[in-house]
Amino acid sequence: MASALVTICVTIVFFIAQLSSNASAIINWLALCAIVLFALIGLGLIGWTFSQPVDKRQWGGDLPIVAGMVLPNLATVLVHWLFVRRRLRRGLIEAQVGA
Repeated sequence: MASALVTICVTIVFFIAQLSSNASAIINWLALCAIVLFALIGLGLIGWTFSQPVDKRQWGGDLPIVAGMVLPNLATVLVHWLFVRRRLRRGLIEAQVGA
């Protein structure tokens, strides 16, 4: 459910960003911020897992769950970034050829 929500939000943000005047720079900045955000969330969850008392640690059980929550979101951001960058480049090339 969280991955679907992240996908919807990232789609909306990248769609709005590609309509701006300096779309290439804004899309790069948005992708970088989203990747940093999800990397920090992942590191925070891993740090929280390791900060548990020694007798309650279940590293083998918790780390795959953390990876399952963070890695699909990173992949979503990267795929959206790649598609939007490709679409922008194709649009610029077609605009230059048509002009």
